[in-house]
Amino acid sequence: MMQTLYRRAAALGLSGEVNTSPLNRDLDQQFGYPEVIDKMMYKKLYDRNGVAHRVVALQPAESWKNPPLIYDQDIPRNSEFEKAFETLNMRFSCFSMLKRIDVLSGIGNYGVLLFGVSDGKELHEPIDCVMDCVTNCTTYETEAVRQGKHKLLFMRPFQHAQVQIAQTEWDLSNPRYGQPTMYRIQMNTIDHEVEGGLNDLRTVDVHWTRILHVADNRETSELFGVPRMQLVYDNVLDVRKIRGSSAEMFHKGAFPGIAVEAVDDVTGGAQLDLDGMRRSIELYENSLQRWFGLTNAKANVLSSQVQSPADHIRINLEEICIALGCPLRIFMGSESAHLASDQDAAAWNNRLMERQMNYLTPYLVRPFLTRLVQIGALPEPQEGVFKIDWQDLNTMTEGERYSVARERLGLMQTYATTPELKAMITAKDMMQVFVGMTEEEAVGILESAEKDGGGQESEDE
Repeated sequence: MMQTLYRRAAALGLSGEVNTSPLNRDLDQQFGYPEVIDKMMYKKLYDRNGVAHRVVALQPAESWKNPPLIYDQDIPRNSEFEKAFETLNMRFSCFSMLKRIDVLSGIGNYGVLLFGVSDGKELHEPIDCVMDCVTNCTTYETEAVRQGKHKLLFMRPFQHAQVQIAQTEWDLSNPRYGQPTMYRIQMNTIDHEVEGGLNDLRTVDVHWTRILHVADNRETSELFGVPRMQLVYDNVLDVRKIRGSSAEMFHKGAFPGIAVEAVDDVTGGAQLDLDGMRRSIELYENSLQRWFGLTNAKANVLSSQVQSPADHIRINLEEICIALGCPLRIFMGSESAHLASDQDAAAWNNRLMERQMNYLTPYLVRPFLTRLVQIGALPEPQEGVFKIDWQDLNTMTEGERYSVARERLGLMQTYATTPELKAMITAKDMMQVFVGMTEEEAVGILESAEKDGGGQESEDE
């Protein structure tokens, strides 16, 4: 049938207007997905949707649970660099600030961290010591660092929606070729003298030496990362549509619809007071009045159907978790995360540790510390090198260690009170294979037990 229609359309010269292939369907348009997603759309969804917020903040929240250890020499940890960073961290909460910019940089393509420095210059002017470090490319040593005259006054994080790259370096002989030289930042200040404290949007130009550029999920660009929501944007929209439509469906379905039917009298000329019925039904539906009267009509209650959205939402959440490489129970929050299997939790922790080593350390923490040294806010580390160590996320907590020890004791007690097991398995093999002890631990426990048993026998004699 369809082929016949296509042939007739071709005969009439209309074949160019007929879509004969299902591959040409615009699925994004049909499903309500945007073809292009700009930074303001990411910001709006992040600000208004809990799932979108979780997608952006999940990895930073998990990655920064245990901040790294910063030092420039091994024990004892009392170098000038280490003491200065400890003081700076207490004043500015450096790790909290790094976590904030880690979150904000994932909303759009990048984020920036603004450094306020006591060099007496405007924000659009360069910090000379940072320029010297970039030009020399060999040392942190600058006049500002040696004299320690520059102090860190403040730090401010900004997301992509508030930032624009105003100028770029295109000199091929410059080490910063292709990098921004000037940023335009939209500052949000509160004018308390205005009624309601309305936002006063103020735009300032900031030189790159006062900026730390942060971009996660870098692929083809060193400046623009892939937004964390990009891969799952359609799924987040679906969750929002399902949740909103289900709420509306429940709201309307909780109050059944009413069909008003005229009652024919003997003469067949029933007259309906439509305005009066409308007012009466509205009072019944929207107020505490639990009755309504009709004249020459009867009310028939329409059946309503309310369907649970749980399965539809779960499908989208599962696809989001697949894209993020995160177990669903961990994505759902801490109350359910403890139910995740050991394998899922270990795999997720390994992804986080990989992120810490391959992204946070080289692209966020180290550039942050380097910039603080360049501007003179921190002294130069010994031998020009500082170290960044993250805690192993798979390390058991005190509660987990207690639970494991209790399970081990239970296995050992079962073994000690079961002759059949003792006949098949030696005590050493049981502790190594089933309890998970090392050979050294198993031998030490058996020797201690033998000594204690021998002493007890002597006392009994």
